[in-house]
Amino acid sequence: MTAPPTTESAPKRKSFNWRQPPTRLPRQYIDRQGLVTHLAFALLGDRETAMTFLNTYHDGLGAKPLDLAGDSATGYSAVCGEVERLASMLPGERP
Repeated sequence: MTAPPTTESAPKRKSFNWRQPPTRLPRQYIDRQGLVTHLAFALLGDRETAMTFLNTYHDGLGAKPLDLAGDSATGYSAVCGEVERLASMLPGERP
């Protein structure tokens, strides 16, 4: 008699989902970022200027304005104040 054929291959791995579900940002964080982005677009003149301001570390604020605005209501107020200050320094009339 012969033994039944065996298939020796790599051991089967247990099927685990190694990918973790993405962490969702709190709704208030997203809302504050959206509001400050709209404000910057409206007051700073053009999209490129607003995007550069929001995504670049700002010494006076001590952080990237977009991150700071999302983190807390206090940070949001500080960023809004800075956007308004910068807009007041731009030449021309603003809405």
